Amino acid sequence: AQETTMKRASASFLSTVLAVTVLAATSFAQSSRALPGCEPAPEVRKILEEKLNDKDLEKMKFSDRAALRRAVYDELLAKYPREVEPYNRLIMDAHEDPSWYSALQERFRKQAEKSPDDPLALYVAGFAWFGRNTPESLRLLEAANAKAPKFPWPALLLAAAYSMGKRMDSQKSSENLMAFFGVCPASTNELGQMLLGMNAGLQPKVAKALRARLETEADPARLKDYGTVWSLEFRTHAPQEHDVLRQQVAKDLKRIESLNPKPDSGWQAFLINGYK
Repeated sequence: AQETTMKRASASFLSTVLAVTVLAATSFAQSSRALPGCEPAPEVRKILEEKLNDKDLEKMKFSDRAALRRAVYDELLAKYPREVEPYNRLIMDAHEDPSWYSALQERFRKQAEKSPDDPLALYVAGFAWFGRNTPESLRLLEAANAKAPKFPWPALLLAAAYSMGKRMDSQKSSENLMAFFGVCPASTNELGQMLLGMNAGLQPKVAKALRARLETEADPARLKDYGTVWSLEFRTHAPQEHDVLRQQVAKDLKRIESLNPKPDSGWQAFLINGYK
């Protein structure tokens, strides 16, 4: 009886271990497929700012500059494969150098084929085909959007795709832009801000969200986003309200000027524009 009890206890223990192992493996698989958010991870942002700072890049030849950027992006993707910023920058850079764009498209097409249920892989492939094969790009982006409606990046590209060309659809463009800013209300993404210029109703909401984010910000690099806030606020207020806005800008400048102990020429230019 004692031997039977021990066997049962051993079997129970093994079952428990197996269940924990399966659960851990499942959790790891889920975390490894986690979708990126609105902003790059702090460690990714730091690497981009340090290795690709404008001052160093300006001193390099175009070919050397392009090669360095590609190397940094590939290095980041090897270490942080679920971050979207290196993908975005890599594809944008490829538009400037068609000699390797086809290889990049093929690389991301195969990646999407291997992971047809991964919204990130579908988005990246859709971005790679953006402007080159519109039907295929839209198919991939719509698929990514359908699988993960809260993943903001497919919606942003769809908003851009439906804002121009033969497939122009103002309603679809607006709906996708609202979906993007619904998830990323304080985004200063260049494409998002450009499309926002065509959506007057959404601009005040983004301005309010961005101002709220910046009021707790202390990083000088991020504080430059105040320029975007000021532009949005002046565009969305009547001229008779501009004096009040100027007073607010003055208060903003007084606070943020003291937050950068080592101002460079770029920071000084930002402050000068604000005071103007």
